Amino acid sequence: MNPWLLTTIAFVAGFAGGAVLVLTMTRRGRDEAAARRLRREYDGYRQEVATHFAETAELVNTLSGNYRAVYDHLEQGAARLVGQEASFAILTDTDPQAAALESHLQPSEDQASKD
Repeated sequence: MNPWLLTTIAFVAGFAGGAVLVLTMTRRGRDEAAARRLRREYDGYRQEVATHFAETAELVNTLSGNYRAVYDHLEQGAARLVGQEASFAILTDTDPQAAALESHLQPSEDQASKD
């Protein structure tokens, strides 16, 4: 075979191989950059979710404390305004006046059977 032809074939094969190698490396670099970008986005999302749930837990704790404060306020107000014994009696339904009032408000058996 002609030495010029072999040189030309080797040159074209080397050029084609080099082009394929460069394109592969460029593509790999773009893929790695895309992977790094996606990883940063994912890490940012995970941090945002963690922050959201931490804030939610904090708000629920605050809500629980506020609920407890309202309950304590109502309990103290009932004890102060109605009297501790009366409020306990109403809650446990042991006060005779409360029982009489409750029986007066409930329909009798005749009225209940008519409904």
